[in-house]
Amino acid sequence: MHRTLEVRVQTTPSSPSHGFGHDLLWNRLAHAHVEGIVDSRGGPPRALVVGTAGSGKTRVLRHLRERLARNGSHVTPTGNRPDFTALPPGGVVVVDDAHLLSDAELTALSARLDDENAGLILACRPWPRNELLRAVGRELEKQHPVVLLGHVSGVEVREYLAREQRVVDEACVTAIVEMCGSATWLVLEALTLHGYGPCPEPSHRNLRDALHDVIAERLETIDPGVAARVRRQALGVSIEGDDDGGLFAGHAEGLLLRNGRPVPIVRTAVLATTPVDQIVHLVDGDAGQGVGLLLEYLDGVTDPRVADTLLRLGDTQLTRDPSRAAELFRSAESAGADTTAVTVRQGLAEWARGDIDAAGVLLDSVEIPPTHPSYPRAVDTVAAVWAARGLMDMSDAAFVSAPLDEPLIVAHAAIAALGAGDREAALNALAVSLPLRAFPSAAAVSMRLLSRGLRGTLAAPATGAVEELVRAAATYTESGTQGPLPDLPAVLAAITAVNLGELDIAHNVLTEALRGNHGGSWARPRLLLWAAWVALRRQRPVETETRLANVQALPGTLSARDRLLRDAVVLAYTRRYGDSATLRSLWQRCRDDVMRVDPDLYSIHPLTEFVVVSALMGDAERLERPFQQALRLVDRLGSPPAWSAHLHWAGIQREILRARPDALATHAHALVAAAPHNHVAAAMATAGRTWTDVLTGTVDPERIEAAAVALADVGLAWDAARLASHGAGHAEDRRVISRLLSAARQLHPQQEQADGNAGAAPRVQRGNGLLSAREMEVAALVVQGKTYAEIGETIFISPRTAEHHIARIRRRLGATSRSDLIGKLRTVLEDADHEPPGAASPATVSHDPDPSGPFDTP
Repeated sequence: MHRTLEVRVQTTPSSPSHGFGHDLLWNRLAHAHVEGIVDSRGGPPRALVVGTAGSGKTRVLRHLRERLARNGSHVTPTGNRPDFTALPPGGVVVVDDAHLLSDAELTALSARLDDENAGLILACRPWPRNELLRAVGRELEKQHPVVLLGHVSGVEVREYLAREQRVVDEACVTAIVEMCGSATWLVLEALTLHGYGPCPEPSHRNLRDALHDVIAERLETIDPGVAARVRRQALGVSIEGDDDGGLFAGHAEGLLLRNGRPVPIVRTAVLATTPVDQIVHLVDGDAGQGVGLLLEYLDGVTDPRVADTLLRLGDTQLTRDPSRAAELFRSAESAGADTTAVTVRQGLAEWARGDIDAAGVLLDSVEIPPTHPSYPRAVDTVAAVWAARGLMDMSDAAFVSAPLDEPLIVAHAAIAALGAGDREAALNALAVSLPLRAFPSAAAVSMRLLSRGLRGTLAAPATGAVEELVRAAATYTESGTQGPLPDLPAVLAAITAVNLGELDIAHNVLTEALRGNHGGSWARPRLLLWAAWVALRRQRPVETETRLANVQALPGTLSARDRLLRDAVVLAYTRRYGDSATLRSLWQRCRDDVMRVDPDLYSIHPLTEFVVVSALMGDAERLERPFQQALRLVDRLGSPPAWSAHLHWAGIQREILRARPDALATHAHALVAAAPHNHVAAAMATAGRTWTDVLTGTVDPERIEAAAVALADVGLAWDAARLASHGAGHAEDRRVISRLLSAARQLHPQQEQADGNAGAAPRVQRGNGLLSAREMEVAALVVQGKTYAEIGETIFISPRTAEHHIARIRRRLGATSRSDLIGKLRTVLEDADHEPPGAASPATVSHDPDPSGPFDTP
C-alpha cells in the first residue's frame, strides 16, 4: 500500500490561523487536538493520528501540512521509500500508514525523538500495532493527546454540511448516521449517494442498496480472511479458531465497531450480498446467535435448504426462547417447509411457553398419518395436552392407539397409563427397558429411573420406589428437558413421598426442582402448587401462602388439572386456618371445578380434599361420582397400598362427617388389608379404629395420643389434632380432657412459631383484666359468629366447655342478651393485639357408629 512521507523543516512560527478544514468530516475532539498540535508552544509538533480505513487520516495530515506552512514551516518532500536515518535533524517528519512500517523504520523514527528539535507526526490504523509502534505512540502522546478519527455524530455531520454550504434534511442525517454506525467513511459515501436538497426517497431503500454495493466491493478488496470474519460477524455465527485478531482487523477496515459488532449497514450488506447456500453453510453448526438477522434476510425466500435450516434453528430455540422458535417455524413454512412438521413444532413452542390450550388447538388443526416423521412428537404432545386438561384416560388412549417405539415416548406412555388406571398398558410400558448408548443422555437415564420407580409404587410394599423417583427427578432437572409429558418426574416423586409419609423428602424434591427450572416454564405453576400442598401438610401456612402468591404472579392461565389442585390447596388452607363463613363462600365458588376433570392417580390428593369439604358443607353427593371413579381406578391397578391409602382415609373422614358409620366398613377393611405393606395405611387403620371407639364412648387417652402421633408422623397432623379433640369432647375426666386438648394444640398449632414452641396457644391480651387469656380467645370467636361446636374445634376444647366459658364471660360483663354480649365483647377486644385466626372444623358427631368394628381384620 502507498504511503506518503513528508519532511518539514520548522522555521520561525507566525500567528496561528484557526481554519477548520472545510473538506474534513471529523469530530470536534479531533479538531481540538489538531488545533493543539498546530498551536504548540512547547517544542516541535509531536502527535499520533489514529483512524480506521477511510476515516480521513491522509486529509488530516494534509490539513496539518497546510496549517504548519501558514505558520512559517518549510515542507521538504521526499521519495516514497525514504531512508529515515538519513533525514536531517531538527525537522518535522509526517508519516502516513505507520502501521505498515518495518521494525527498522520504526526504530529510526523512534531515534528522532531523542532530538529535542525534531518533530514527528504519525498516522496509523488502530490495528495492527506492534510493540515498537506502541512505544513510539506512547512517546508522542506525552506531548499531545491522540487524534482519534473514524466516528462522527449527527451534530458534527450537520456542522460539516453547513461549512460545505450543503443542505440535507434533519431526518435524513439522523437516518444516515444510524445506518452507518457513525463510521466516517460510510457517512461520507452515504451523503454523496443521497445527494443534497429535498430527499426524493424518505425510505432510503435505493440508498441502502447502493451502499450495499460499496461495502460488497470493499469486502472483495481487503484481506480475504478479514472479509470472511466480517461476514461471519454480520451473520452472527462463529467457527472454531476465531479469535479477537479478526475483530480488530475488521474494525481497522471500518466495517466493525470497536466492540466487534458489525456496522448496521455492513450487516445488511452482507445479508443482501451473500448467496443462500453460503448463508446456510455459515450457520450450520452454530445455530442461535444470528437468528434474528437470518430471519431479516431470509424472509420471503423459498428454498428447501433455508426451510431445513430454519426448522433446525427453531428446534434449538425451543427451550431457550419459545417465542423466537415459533417465529422461526413460521418463517420455515414460508420458505417451503412441510406444513404438518411446522404445525407440530409450533405446538411444541406453545407448550414450552406454557400455553397448553394453544398447543392443543394447533395439533387439532392437522391430520397426521402414522407414517409422517412428526407423528411421534405429535402424539407425545397431544397426550400431554389431554393430561393437563384433566383427562388422563384420553392421554393414555392417545399413546395406546399409536404404534410408538421411541423409548422416551414409551416412558411417557407409562406415566399416562398408570395415571389412568390402565394396569395392562402401564405394565407393558414400564417393562420396556430404555436402551442406553455408550454415553447415555440424562433424559434417557431419568426415564429409566422413573419407570423403575413407578413400577415399584405398584408393589406391596413399595420398597425403593421413592429413592428411584427422587433420582429420576434430579436427573430430569439436570437434563434441561422441557418438552411435553403427562406429568413431571419431580411431581411423581413428591406425590409418592407424601403417599408414603415422607413429607420432608417431598419438600426437598420440589424445592430442588423449582431451583433447577425442572421442566421449563410450563412446569413451574404445577411445581409451585404441589410445593404449596406439601407445605400445608407440613404445617407451614406462611410457605403455603407464599407459594400460592407465586402462582398468582405467573403469566397465563392454569390448566384445568392445575386449577383443581390450586382450589384444593386453598380449601385445605381455609379449612385449617380460616373460618367457616370463608370456607363456605370458597366452596360455592370452586366446587364445580372438580367436574371439569376426570380423576386420575396423580389427582387423588386434591380430590380427597374436595371429598372431605363437600361432606363438611353438606354437599357430599356432588363428589360421589368422581370419588367412586377414583376408587375404581385404584381397584383396576390392584389397590396398591402406596396409592389407595389416602383415598380410603378420605372416605372414612367423609362418612364420619356425614354420620354414616355403616359406610365406613369398605374403607376400613381396605386400610387394614394395606397396613402390613404400608406404614401410612397402618397409622390410618389404627387411628380409624380409635376414632370409632371414641365415637362409641370409649376414650382411652393413651391409645388416642398414640394414634394421633402416628397420624402426624405420616403427614396427617391436622387429622391427628381432630382425633385428639374428638377424644376430649367425649371424655368426662377433666384431666383427660385437658391432656387431649393439649395434645391437639401441639399437633396442630394455629400459627407457626419462630421459637419452635409450636404447641403454645396464641397470645391474647386480657381486656381490662376482666377476662382470662382463654376467655379472650373464646370472646374473639363469639364475635366472629362461631357456634359452640366451632369454637371447640378451633381451640381444641369441647362444645360443653365453650358453653361454660361463654356463660362466665356473660356474667363478668353483665350482658343481658346475645346482642348486648357481642357489643360488650367488641369493646373489650378493641385493644387486643392478636385475634386468633380460627379454623373451620366440623362439629363432633354424636351418632354412634356400628359397634361391629369396621376396622376389624376382614
